[in-house]
Amino acid sequence: MCAAQSGPATLLVVGDDKISNELLNKLERRDGLIIARDRSMSVRRVIRLLRSGALRLSDLVKMSWCELRRPSFEAGQTDAVIMSNEDLLQMIQRERVGHVVLFRAGLIVNRKVLALGVPILNIHCASIATHGGLASIRRALEDGTLNQSATLHRVTERIDAGEMLAEEPFVLDSTRSYCWNENTAYQAGIRLALRILADRAALGALHE
Repeated sequence: MCAAQSGPATLLVVGDDKISNELLNKLERRDGLIIARDRSMSVRRVIRLLRSGALRLSDLVKMSWCELRRPSFEAGQTDAVIMSNEDLLQMIQRERVGHVVLFRAGLIVNRKVLALGVPILNIHCASIATHGGLASIRRALEDGTLNQSATLHRVTERIDAGEMLAEEPFVLDSTRSYCWNENTAYQAGIRLALRILADRAALGALHE
């Protein structure tokens, strides 16, 4: 159970990977910030993504290799684990959450959660206007769109289609490895997350 808050809390939902751990190690914990680890991703879902063509096997191999090579950070302290939309819904209601920020979370937020009316914001480590969705870094390298931005946007029923609220620019380098470019994108995402989470009032003003 999380500590009671004097006002609406910010819920940060992070992934279960090294990049998320790096963010948590750099993040200053403040009153009113609740952190949950998203563990909704399953082998079955990965197989569905591969079968549907939303994710290439080559992309999965590249991303897994980069994650394996990435420096390890101590798993940061979290307040809860989320396995489903029902878990997220219950946590928003129980903890008086004023807004939710997703970082590297694999959960696809459903209509029932969105209907609560609580602003749900996602950090995507590429420009959502041109490179939303999966394998965004590989696609940006292939089409030569090297000037990119990690973006904070509203979560809607369409993936990476909501209004963009903030961004953190970065530049890819086609002469460097895929892992180097992926890390460059993720570091921009971390910088954006740290910036928007540092000031709850400013975060709230973003979606007013």
